[in-house]
Amino acid sequence: MTFEAGQSGNPSGRRKGSRNKRTALVKALQDHYGGTQAQSEQKFWLRVCRAADKGDQTCVGLIAQRLLPALKPESQRMNIDLPTNDPVAAAEALLTAAADGKASVEQVKPLLSGLSDLLRAKEFEEILQRLAALEAQQDMN
Repeated sequence: MTFEAGQSGNPSGRRKGSRNKRTALVKALQDHYGGTQAQSEQKFWLRVCRAADKGDQTCVGLIAQRLLPALKPESQRMNIDLPTNDPVAAAEALLTAAADGKASVEQVKPLLSGLSDLLRAKEFEEILQRLAALEAQQDMN
């Protein structure tokens, strides 16, 4: 499916010239505090720090999030032998690895999801083959 030149693939999408949320926020800060982007952001953070000094826990949280962003989980490499020809056995091996502590649930979950998708694709392929065989059988009769 190709789009004609000059036509949007999403005609009801964002309008030309519209600003994203960050740009709109920066503009609002500049309108409120004045000065350049850097100056208005500095004034904003000074105000947040003053509020935090007065005990505003929301402002304390903002500063903490800025200084110490949330850690992203790091996935360690798993060393698990999985059967390649049997997705069900592979799923069982992944569950066993998680249960035995050889792999984390966060590591196993996307792999199980992928195996589930693979099984659905195989089921669909099998249904198509059975349907073709039934149609061929009906054509013979």
